Amino acid sequence: MKQRSPKRQKERSRETASNGKHDTYDVLSELSHTSSESDPFAEVEIYNPEDPDYHQTCEVKSCKGDKVPRQKVIGKKVREDKRRTAKTLRNQSETYISPVTKKIVKEKALKGICNIEMCKKRKRMCYLFSSPLRTMIFSQFYSLGDLQQQREYIARFVLSENPKHRTTNSNDPRRTQTHYFFLPLEGIRQLVCKKMFLGTLGISEKVCRTAIKKLNRTTSVLEKENRGGRRELQSSRDILIRKSIIEHINRFPRVESHYYRKSSTKQYLHEDLSLSTMYHMYKLKDQQTKGSFSLYRFMNLSFHKPKKDQCGLCKC
Repeated sequence: MKQRSPKRQKERSRETASNGKHDTYDVLSELSHTSSESDPFAEVEIYNPEDPDYHQTCEVKSCKGDKVPRQKVIGKKVREDKRRTAKTLRNQSETYISPVTKKIVKEKALKGICNIEMCKKRKRMCYLFSSPLRTMIFSQFYSLGDLQQQREYIARFVLSENPKHRTTNSNDPRRTQTHYFFLPLEGIRQLVCKKMFLGTLGISEKVCRTAIKKLNRTTSVLEKENRGGRRELQSSRDILIRKSIIEHINRFPRVESHYYRKSSTKQYLHEDLSLSTMYHMYKLKDQQTKGSFSLYRFMNLSFHKPKKDQCGLCKC
């Protein structure tokens, strides 16, 4: 039997409706036919309220046709600190992406060894450290994962002393200190050369020099990192500066009103003084102060005498 097209079926239904007759046809076959024309692999979903496996995918609407708002669970976005992440990976000797250049920085590795035969003649124990032992020391160093602890590790195995012999002018020597480098072996520090020390830890000479520079020789304590972190607020610093200015001003004698003192509590400074003169004296007293001249003017000082203090005798 020849199948009718959808357009022909709609026209036939209109004709039968106008004649008062109702032509019935299979709804499922009609839907499957129309869907097969648009997409031959499409499937038509028929709503069956008795089906327990049915899940409605369209938006829920009320009886009036208004959309019912769905409940959305919005999670708090955790912002990743790229600089801190890169810093942590760098301290752990892992590959990371530089937050500045956006380039991939490879992980650190062991560097080359020194001339062992030459070190033997100079009584250095570089020959005791094999490749597996150097790898173990390298892993222990980067397992710390903190820059401050790594600097303490470096400073612990570097000994600084004054040079024993000077071959140049002793008044202006080129070398102020001599550094001796050590590596741990079964709990004992063994003397090695600088190349073996830097190569085993996988660091540069600048990193080693910075750790030595931050070590306090008297207390044997390493200075803390001053970059970043919490700092003193500007408002609290301004309070300390104003306090120092007030203490400086209070050192000058006051000149109170003579005829007008009963009705005024205002005090005056000597007329020979001025703001610029007092501020210059304030800077000479404390050269490290950060108090500006505008902050000094904020104290609202007075140097002139009141007009009512000028009696007839004073005018003469």
